[in-house]
Amino acid sequence: MVVVGGGNTAMDSARAATKVDGVESVTVLYRRAFEQMPADLEEYENAVKDGVVFKFLRNPEALDADGTLTVRVMELGEKDSSGRARPVKTDKTETLKVDNLITAIGEKVDTDALAAFGVPLGDDGWPTVDAESLETGAENVYLGGDAQTGPSTVVQCIAAGRKAADSITHKEDANWQRVNRVPKFKADEIRREVLPRKGAMIRTENVQASGSDDVFAQHEAVRCLQCSYICNKCVEVCPNRANMVISVPRGTGFGQDQQIIHLDALCNECGNCASFCPWEGKPYKDKFTVFNLKDDFDNSENPGFIIAGETAYVRVNDAVQELPVDEYGVVPEGTLDPRVAALIETIVHKHAYLLGEVKV
Repeated sequence: MVVVGGGNTAMDSARAATKVDGVESVTVLYRRAFEQMPADLEEYENAVKDGVVFKFLRNPEALDADGTLTVRVMELGEKDSSGRARPVKTDKTETLKVDNLITAIGEKVDTDALAAFGVPLGDDGWPTVDAESLETGAENVYLGGDAQTGPSTVVQCIAAGRKAADSITHKEDANWQRVNRVPKFKADEIRREVLPRKGAMIRTENVQASGSDDVFAQHEAVRCLQCSYICNKCVEVCPNRANMVISVPRGTGFGQDQQIIHLDALCNECGNCASFCPWEGKPYKDKFTVFNLKDDFDNSENPGFIIAGETAYVRVNDAVQELPVDEYGVVPEGTLDPRVAALIETIVHKHAYLLGEVKV
């Protein structure tokens, strides 16, 4: 197997390829010398430890149907705009036999596509972007990340996204003013939700708007979403999207208004959510389940419900109740635990698309 490129993505691709069954050898081709390779030294050394072979000053030119890869031998010339020596073709070629070729070369932003969508480009060919608000020359169109600065880090791209979001949120008109480079709030104070520890009620606090960077930073820091505050790991790891987060009304007995439900029709009981659950649970067994077929409901032991016409069949603590239900998902008061009733009502009222037979 051959990987073309010299960045960290090429290193990752090559190392991953060494672990694929049937792969006997992995070779990385890079058109410049080792000294010009952009990959981190640690990444390169790890690849070497994994058995990856490197061929520098080599550039692939053609791949024949029989797996013959023609490689052009390069040499270093004058420096280019990146400050690195430019690779120059020689009259020498080599051939390699390959069964798979992975390209991990750099990509760039399609500025022509941006221009086609009405984003003006500067004389340098890059979009014109206000450095403070990240608004482009096209009104109400914002741009950040690699499309604005060129290749950068994930952290810098996240920062650009935050800056653009603040600009969009607080823009009042084309002459939007900034105060000490801190977002300008329309009111004297704002309300922010603070996520509680597991089992506690969600509360809100008032945060005084301030022109101080330090005060603003302190308030932002306490908003960090930690895994110990709220967990939806089973939603993230399910390959079939059989676990889902819904918002339930406050005052219904839940410690948090974000609750996870399980979708029986999408689950193949792979157990992935149970393996990753930090609370020693089995979400595909434990979570309140939405059933789409009565037979599936009858053959399951999961807590959950199915609606058939104007009747709700509900299983809680291994006991099944048959209850009348209206079009809004409301069952007779006092017949169910308020939390169970709230789940059913929320699903019927806001997520009715989850109900009914699943068409394959």
